Amino acid sequence: MKEETNIGAARVNSTRVAPGVYYGRLMSPEEVGDAIRDRAEAERRAIGAPWTLCGDVTRDLFELLRSSKLLDRAMERISAFSSPEGANYAVFTNQLGAFQHRFLVPLYDEGAIAFVKDLTRCRLAYSLGGDDTSEAVLWWSQLRPHEVLPLQALCGQLPPEHEGRVAQEYPNIVRAMMNAAQVPSTRADVAVKYVTVAAVPPHRVLLSNLGFATGQRR
Repeated sequence: MKEETNIGAARVNSTRVAPGVYYGRLMSPEEVGDAIRDRAEAERRAIGAPWTLCGDVTRDLFELLRSSKLLDRAMERISAFSSPEGANYAVFTNQLGAFQHRFLVPLYDEGAIAFVKDLTRCRLAYSLGGDDTSEAVLWWSQLRPHEVLPLQALCGQLPPEHEGRVAQEYPNIVRAMMNAAQVPSTRADVAVKYVTVAAVPPHRVLLSNLGFATGQRR
């Protein structure tokens, strides 16, 4: 599936938080269904109600994605890692030539835990928009249930005493994901040169530990 569409309301402001780093959003099937409720029936059927990882890229990269006939065959990878403070993350990577887009998902967030549990039986879609525009390109993940299943063992809420330190290290985790070498190329003959990241924030942990996240102990 490759669609030029936008799930949800048009954005007024850019979701860019740093060069190459954008605010990511994980939409549940219920949220997707609500967002497309007023669309034409044929469009609703085409989109369905999958879990959807949403993000943005620069205008230039968006135009490349929108015009590319290779998008549906973009090389896809799922990986996971533990941070120095013991927080687990999943990275959903799509590669087109030397460009990788990475969705960073915190596996200790309540929404992400539900997402991973459902992925063994529900479909996943990706949505990438052009920075500061209302347009987006939507396509289906090709991941199979057995590829997602190992993530379930990594999901779980953090012990309360660890949340502050995890909130404090979170910006470093996001910055590290901008390193081209952080996720290997999906093609042995192509080196990764360009990276963008959509970071899905662990809202509750960050908001509950705002002092720690800003370096001020409560």
